[in-house]
Amino acid sequence: MDEVLKGGSGAVFLFLYLLPGFLGALVYDFLVEGRKRDNFERIVAALVLTLLSSVALKVGFGISLLPIAVDQSAAPIQIINAFVGKNLFYGSLLSVAIATVFAVLNNFRIINDTLRWLRITNKNSSVDVWADIFNHYRAYWIRIRFTDGRSLVGWPRFYSQFGDPREIFLVDAVWWEPDANGATISSEVAGPGLYVADFSNVTSIEVLN
Repeated sequence: MDEVLKGGSGAVFLFLYLLPGFLGALVYDFLVEGRKRDNFERIVAALVLTLLSSVALKVGFGISLLPIAVDQSAAPIQIINAFVGKNLFYGSLLSVAIATVFAVLNNFRIINDTLRWLRITNKNSSVDVWADIFNHYRAYWIRIRFTDGRSLVGWPRFYSQFGDPREIFLVDAVWWEPDANGATISSEVAGPGLYVADFSNVTSIEVLN
C-alpha cells in the first residue's frame, strides 16, 4: 500500500478502481480446481471482473463504481475517502459473486461440457486426465498395480491436482502380494494410510466399484 501511495493520486485511484476485480480474482484462485495461473493471467482476470462488476452495477442498479468527482490535485487520502463507500462495497460483492459462479462452473465442467455440446470445441479435459479422474470419481476406491506383481487397494483421501509430482494418500490401504507358490496374500497397512509418490514402477491405476 505504501508503494501505491507513493505513486500519487493517479496510482491510488487505479488501485481502488481495480480492487473489486482483484478480490474476485483472489476468490476464483482459491475456489477453482486446476492449474494455478501466472501473474499476467491474474491481472487480466482482475480487469475482466472489474469490467463485469462495473457494468452490472450500472445496468442493474444504476450505481457507478467511480466515486464523485475529485480534483486532480487531491491528496491520496481524499481519493480513498471518496472511493470507500457503497460503490466499492457493492462492486466488490458483485465481483466475488461472479468469480464464485465461474469457479463452480469450471469445477463441475459445465462450461467445458456446454462448449462440446455446441461443437465449439472437442476438448474433454478441464485440467488433465489425472485430475479429471480423481475429481470425477471422488467416492471410488482404487487399485494401484506395480511391475513386480504387487497391488495396493485403498481410498484416495488426498491426491495431487495436476502436473508433477503425482501424489496420492490412500486410507484403509491393503497390500496384495504374490507369494512363492503363486497365491496372493493381503496385508493391511498399519496406521492412518499410505503415501505414494513414486509411480515409475506403476503399470495401471484401476477405479473400483
